[in-house]
Amino acid sequence: MTVAELLRRRRAVAQNESTLRTNDALFDAARDLRRRAQPFLTDGRPELAQPYLDEAEVFESAVDLLPGL
Repeated sequence: MTVAELLRRRRAVAQNESTLRTNDALFDAARDLRRRAQPFLTDGRPELAQPYLDEAEVFESAVDLLPGL
């Protein structure tokens, strides 16, 4: 492995770790929003839950796919 390949690989690994942390934060936010919507759904008030569910979808759609190394 050349020095350039090693540096490219290290950058890719660092980027993947960063992407994983970001994805975790996005999923945590979406999970929290869905948790907040659940009492409204349980009480039969889906119209009150919908804003939380819509916002959760926004966070989930912002997740990046990880490229292969």
